[in-house]
Amino acid sequence: MAHVGASTGTALRITAVDDYNVTIPWGDMARWGIVLAHSRDGHRLQRSQWGPLFVIYPRDDSPRELGTPMTEAKFIWQVNRIDVQ
Repeated sequence: MAHVGASTGTALRITAVDDYNVTIPWGDMARWGIVLAHSRDGHRLQRSQWGPLFVIYPRDDSPRELGTPMTEAKFIWQVNRIDVQ
């Protein structure tokens, strides 16, 4: 976030191409190290493969805490807009 100059705010509102959207608290980014993926195995994600961007929580590292329906809903793919709130 610092790379794009978004160092202030309390949350990110992330929207997908189908208008599905989620709000991710700023604290989630600091605590979990959320990934905004644009490629997999060195290849850019295509729309048919959850691209162009895909928000991923490290669920495998903390399945008990992150394997909940609330967190699962924050795995958003085909991201095309991110707004800092």
